[in-house]
Amino acid sequence: MFRFLTPVLLCLSLFSAAANAQSVQTLFERGMEAGNAGDYTRAFELVRQAAEGGHAPAQYTLGSMYSFGQGVEPSKGEAMIWFERAASQDHPLALYNLGLYYDLGIGVAQDRTRALEWYRRGAAAGEPQAAYNAGHMMLTADGVARDTAEGLRLIEQSAGAGTADAQVSLGYIFEVGYGVSKDPAKALDYYARAERNNLGGAGDKRLALASSVLEEGIALELDGHGADALRLQDLACRYGQFYACYNAGRLRFQGRLVPRDVDGALESLRVACDRLLDVACRMSAVAALSAADATPADREHSSFYLGQLCQARDPRACHNLAVISMSPAFGTPDPDAAMKLLARSCIELDFFVSCEPYYAIYNSSLPQPSAGSASGMSILEEGVLAILSVAARGVSALSATGSYSSGAYGGYSAFSPPSTTTYTAYSPADKANFSNFMDSVRYPTVQCRPGNPYC
Repeated sequence: MFRFLTPVLLCLSLFSAAANAQSVQTLFERGMEAGNAGDYTRAFELVRQAAEGGHAPAQYTLGSMYSFGQGVEPSKGEAMIWFERAASQDHPLALYNLGLYYDLGIGVAQDRTRALEWYRRGAAAGEPQAAYNAGHMMLTADGVARDTAEGLRLIEQSAGAGTADAQVSLGYIFEVGYGVSKDPAKALDYYARAERNNLGGAGDKRLALASSVLEEGIALELDGHGADALRLQDLACRYGQFYACYNAGRLRFQGRLVPRDVDGALESLRVACDRLLDVACRMSAVAALSAADATPADREHSSFYLGQLCQARDPRACHNLAVISMSPAFGTPDPDAAMKLLARSCIELDFFVSCEPYYAIYNSSLPQPSAGSASGMSILEEGVLAILSVAARGVSALSATGSYSSGAYGGYSAFSPPSTTTYTAYSPADKANFSNFMDSVRYPTVQCRPGNPYC
């Protein structure tokens, strides 16, 4: 008879434990309902019963109620007791709060070493704010030994969980090379993520760094380093510096320091033109004439924009409109319209580039239209288009060279491209600089600004 007793008792024990767990959960839920309704006295009694029954969320909540004096006289000592009980069950927020108590000396003597222990346990339990605080302490040696690698890992863990303070901190870390190699691409990415999380100052940091990257790109271009210049202009463009989008398009369209890429140029110029940068709209109108990836909207923009410029007596625009008049991509070729535009550009506006195709066509002895060619155009039409294409080569609605643009930012920054140098020497001002930086981004939040790729 006794051989079945232990299993029965075990089943009864399991049933009792399950019933108790259900009971304390019910008490906790009822307590939360009372608290949400504003009845803190009732909430405190229900939560206390659940906490005494070993319910970790209730123990943490009871500690919070003692801490803030909700339904009970405030007592940091009692709060800490219940936080410790919840922490013994690895409750993430309880672990974080204990770290905070020791970090700030709330109800106990300040002890940064113990604070770090609790923060790291909280980070291991998945609390992102605990991970950020631990990482910040270790990176800046704030009352504990410096551990750059572990500090950075913990801040990155917090940032990955969406903590805006951690994201903007990493932006600063990678911008200035705080214990790591400078990496403007990572810095911009983290600033943009923090801005997306409505940390107001992050948007200013993003745009300021993107503008510095633009300036460095111009400096590299002037030194003849086209590929590096283009890489930085593309980076600045991606993070909302729209003058950099124009510069990237210009470099590709000109094809002097990097291989000519009209389609790539048009893609960058579209972005800048959408932000009403007139210089980009002009160049995109010309790029659309020969870009294989030009859309109907691009061609419509090109015809409209060049038409306005031609009316304003821009000879290059009139010349390019003649190209449009003869391009099958823009509709049925119109030699008469092309002739009139070339005549205006050459004779009225003294643009010599248009004179050669104009007089060549005017004095042409080409035969009259025959059955046509393989392209479906007449020999005369093909001849006009060929002459125009040669004459138009290198001609833009700007000038033959284009111009640099840095928007409202003048001069060159002290920003340097990414290096492989790891900065391990810290000055006494490092911690203060980091704190000042964090203070600079903590003003009332704003919505994401245009140009943030995460918005």
